[in-house]
Amino acid sequence: MVRVAAKIISFAFHPLLLATYLILMLGIYFPALLMIPSQNLMLVTLIVFVFTFAFPVMYLLVYRWWSQAG
Repeated sequence: MVRVAAKIISFAFHPLLLATYLILMLGIYFPALLMIPSQNLMLVTLIVFVFTFAFPVMYLLVYRWWSQAG
């Protein structure tokens, strides 16, 4: 039970996700700091997520695959 909770907490607070959380928190609690319309918050969050989490994870997986192939 403790291991499952530890894994969930570890995934939720992964360093690659912190930038996405920051944009969400600023957009929700301090929207004037971002200076973007509130209807575009999800789009900006998605862009930040892709560039700070999805691409690095994809690059890591490609690197691992590439290093095992050769």
